[in-house]
Amino acid sequence: MIAVLERMRKEIRIQEVIFAGFSPRPEKLRQILPVPRLIIPLSGRKWIETAIESRLRKIIMKPGQVLFCPPFSCTSGRWHLDTEVISAVFHNDYLRMLYIDQKNNEPRIVPDVFYHTNKPINQAGSHLVHSLELMEKASELRSAAENTVEALLKLVLIDVKNAATSSESKSRHTWTALVHYLGEHATENISRAELAEEFQLHPNYISKLFRNYAGTSFQDYLADIRMRFAAKLLSEPGSTVDETAKQCGYKYTSYFIKAFKKHCGISPGQYRLHKK
Repeated sequence: MIAVLERMRKEIRIQEVIFAGFSPRPEKLRQILPVPRLIIPLSGRKWIETAIESRLRKIIMKPGQVLFCPPFSCTSGRWHLDTEVISAVFHNDYLRMLYIDQKNNEPRIVPDVFYHTNKPINQAGSHLVHSLELMEKASELRSAAENTVEALLKLVLIDVKNAATSSESKSRHTWTALVHYLGEHATENISRAELAEEFQLHPNYISKLFRNYAGTSFQDYLADIRMRFAAKLLSEPGSTVDETAKQCGYKYTSYFIKAFKKHCGISPGQYRLHKK
């Protein structure tokens, strides 16, 4: 991963930063990653569908372009074009780096390189990520986006180099894989037992990992992702409680209302009115 990042800094000059939006959201999109990330083509072309300026658009990215995805943003990609892509995912307690070298329209199951540090991006990098989030909401600030991404990638390289000299326990590696999986399947009807089966682990070990690394249970962790996503949906103009419940993976609106009130202290209808 260090070699890929150093090559990127040497060969690629950031010329445009594209900001992924939140809505509209296609029915088929189930992934709701609750953390910000960067998607950067290194060679070839990268096909992606995303919300831009309140419209769902299909774009083909090329080297020099960067897609910044705020938490819960709307993105969906295909792998039918030859391309090299690197992605930085800024989790609250670690930094994840992905590298994919796509050839011959082969289906993508896992990245070629799947790497993460044992702590979040450094404080300076965290401020830059937050700056990009603010730029997504305020387009007049985006003239600084290219320089911001350049500086952020330098700080990412520093953290990756530092992490390369440290060790990580097997349990933490498993934990980060669980979190990544939940980010992609949080709106599905997934249980602790199903997660354990997916990773070939005992359900009690799943519970132990959530207690040790998140300080909460599996169900509460999953509910937190869904409720933060629900709050984002309810803040959008024209939102409805029924549609929000559906997009968050709840079959029955009544159960969603109960879960939201338990987590947020008010009903989703009250929250929606408060955000108008």
